[in-house]
Amino acid sequence: MSPVNEEIITRRNPVWQVWLRRRPTPVLTLRADGIQLEGRDLIPWADLESIGAFRTLYGHGLGIRLADPLGWYAAHTGPWRDVFSVMTMGRSPAQTVDMLGLRDPAQAVPPDRGARVEWARNQTGGWDLTIPDTVIAGGAEAALARIEDFRRRNGPMSELVVLADAAGNRLGTMAKSAVHHGDTPLHLAFSCYVFDAAGRLLVTRRAPDKSTFAALETNSVCGHPGPDEDLPDAVARRAAHELGLALADVRLVLPHYAYRAEFRGVVEHELCPVFAAFVADGAPLTLDRTEVDRAAWEPWEDFRAAVLGGARDVSPWCREQVGLLAALGADPAAWPVAALDELAPAFRP
Repeated sequence: MSPVNEEIITRRNPVWQVWLRRRPTPVLTLRADGIQLEGRDLIPWADLESIGAFRTLYGHGLGIRLADPLGWYAAHTGPWRDVFSVMTMGRSPAQTVDMLGLRDPAQAVPPDRGARVEWARNQTGGWDLTIPDTVIAGGAEAALARIEDFRRRNGPMSELVVLADAAGNRLGTMAKSAVHHGDTPLHLAFSCYVFDAAGRLLVTRRAPDKSTFAALETNSVCGHPGPDEDLPDAVARRAAHELGLALADVRLVLPHYAYRAEFRGVVEHELCPVFAAFVADGAPLTLDRTEVDRAAWEPWEDFRAAVLGGARDVSPWCREQVGLLAALGADPAAWPVAALDELAPAFRP
């Protein structure tokens, strides 16, 4: 395989091996078709739901979550067929803790394979396979950055969403197609309110076949920044894609907004800074009908009053955001602009 499509992340060698000038050995190999751990079975990118840094009370490292762990284990022979037995075989409880990052070393591994998957995920914070930071040259976070960069350079791949912890630090990435479900992990997003020169807000209705919060009226545009994307650039990208608008004047107005909401069994759980953007009167719209069912310009004061008065049914985040925006003042063009460095650390590429 061409070196362009293969990258090796090496094992952290002990001092005595460095002294003997032994060649570093791979801990995982990144390939165009997937990720290979220490020369064992390849995990195709399509079988990998997410990869990120894990941190527990007992240790930290690199975690891998499979889209279908039971199906994947059943389809593969060799050590990964019964990965938990292999990883814990011959090791003391303390060594097992170090290897898996367990929360409770006294808890026995259940014999049933399906129960093992849930057990392992509960122990490691949601991961199926883990590589301790202590064995990765450069550490797990540096390895994760290299993995994300490799995946962007060696598509095809699905759109990646950035995962975050409650403190606003990056945890890793997950395919957008896999991130939204009944227990959606916290991830990065944004909302934007687009105004014209007359002070009218562009109100949109989400497409009826969207997987999340379908057919609800909401703000002008929402989206997720890519792993290496500045947030204002992400706002402009989604506005161009969904609405056909070219945004130049994009202002951060609510840097710390976050929410969790559920609709028809699907949860949104986002760190979601809010932007205001301004365009000229009569700016033409070209709607992506897979995202936006309809859009209309409405006086901001009328929309605000209807939402706050309960007469307008909108998305849950829009309802909360309108209340917060109203507190900034009556004129959106005069709202205070926040600095980008007020954003949570996870938003910094």
